[in-house]
Amino acid sequence: MRRAFVRPVLYSLALYGALSPALALDHVLENVTIKGPDGALASIPRMEIADTNLTRPEIDRLLSGDALSAETNALVAKLRAKRISIPNMTFIAGGDEKGSILIRDKLVVNIDKGRFERISINGVEGKFTIPGAGDGALASGPIVLENGDFSSLLQAALKGDVLDGVAKLGAVSWTGFQMLVPDKDVPRTAVGGNHYKISLGALKGSTTYAGEIPLKTIGTLESLTFAAPQASEAGRMLASFGYDKLDVGLTFDGLYDPAKMTYALNDYTISGIGVGALKFSGAFGGLEPKAFVGEGNERLDALSRGSMSALTLQYVDSGLFGKALSYYASTVGKNTEAVRSEWAMLVTGLLPMLMGGDPASLKIAESLGAFVREPKSLNVALKAKGAPVRFSDAPALADPSAFLGRVDLSVTANR
Repeated sequence: MRRAFVRPVLYSLALYGALSPALALDHVLENVTIKGPDGALASIPRMEIADTNLTRPEIDRLLSGDALSAETNALVAKLRAKRISIPNMTFIAGGDEKGSILIRDKLVVNIDKGRFERISINGVEGKFTIPGAGDGALASGPIVLENGDFSSLLQAALKGDVLDGVAKLGAVSWTGFQMLVPDKDVPRTAVGGNHYKISLGALKGSTTYAGEIPLKTIGTLESLTFAAPQASEAGRMLASFGYDKLDVGLTFDGLYDPAKMTYALNDYTISGIGVGALKFSGAFGGLEPKAFVGEGNERLDALSRGSMSALTLQYVDSGLFGKALSYYASTVGKNTEAVRSEWAMLVTGLLPMLMGGDPASLKIAESLGAFVREPKSLNVALKAKGAPVRFSDAPALADPSAFLGRVDLSVTANR
C-alpha cells in the first residue's frame, strides 16, 4: 500500500510547489485526473488557485503525472500563490493493490518559492485491502503546518541531492489519527479479530528561529497507542507482559544559543500508561550553527566537534520493571522474588568489578540494588571532569577506567 500511494502523494505536494503573484493569475480547474505510471489515480473535482504566476499550460504540465521530473521540480521551486484550495482529493491505488484515500479541505495560504504561511488538511479517510488478510482503514483529524520554509530542500532537489537541504517549520499540529491493519497470519475469525490498531491523540510542536537557525523547540505527543490482535505473536507478547495495548506520550523542550554555541536539552521525556516515564536532560557545547543548518556532511562534521558537559537520566517506574521481571522469571521457570534477589546480588557484586574498583562503584551498585529490590525511581547523572567530553572522544571511552577518568557518574534510587 505504501508504494501505491507514494506517487499520488507526491503529485499532491507538487501542486503546492508550482504556482508567483507577479502576474496575479487566478485559475479554477474542475474534474482533474492525475494518472500515475503504475495505474494509480488522483482525482480532484475542483481546485482554485488565486494570485499565482503560472499560466494554465504550466499548470497542465504540472498535473501531467510526473511528480519527480526536472521540469516539475523547477515549477515547485518557483511557486508563489496567495491561496490554493482543494475541497477534496481522492487517491486510488494502482496495480494489484486495492484502496483509496480521501483528503478533505486542503488549503495552502501564501506560498512563495517553498515558503508558506499555512498548509492545512481538515481530515483524511482511507480504506485498503491486504491480499489474504482482509480490509484495513485509516482516518485522521486536522493536520496543520505553519510558517514553513522548504526552499532549501527544493533547491537541493534541483541539484539532485535532497539530503543537502534543511526544512524549517514554525508549528505543527496533528490530531485524531486512527489506523486498522489486518494481519495475514491471523484468521479474521480469531477472538478479538485480526487487526492491529494504531491511534494518535495529538502531535503538537513549535520552533522559533534566528534567520535559518533554530533556537527554541518544544513539542508534545499525546496518547500514541498500539494494540495487536490477541492471537498474533505481538499480541501474545504484550499479554505475557501484562498489557493489552501500549499507550505512549512524549514531551520535548530544547534551546540553542548560537552566540555561545550551546544547546540545553531541558526535557526529553518518554512516558507510558502502566509503564513509567524516562526523562533525559543535558548541557552540550561546541555546536556550530552548521550542526543544524549545514549542507550534507557539513552537519555531521559540525556535530562531531560538539561536546557534552552534563547529562542526566531520570526514570520513574509505574509497573514496567515488575512486569519485565515477572516475564523473565516465567521464561526461566523461577519464582519472581527469587529472580529479584539474584538480580540485586548480581548488581551489587559484579558492578564494582566491571568498574575496575572505582571508589564510586560501591555507591552506584548499592543504589541499583535498591532499585531492583523496590523499583520506584532511578536517577543517573553524568558530569564532565574539567573540560567537556567531545563527541569524537566517545570511542576512546569504552573502557570503564577511561570513562570514569573523564566523567563523574552518580546513581541514586527511590528518592
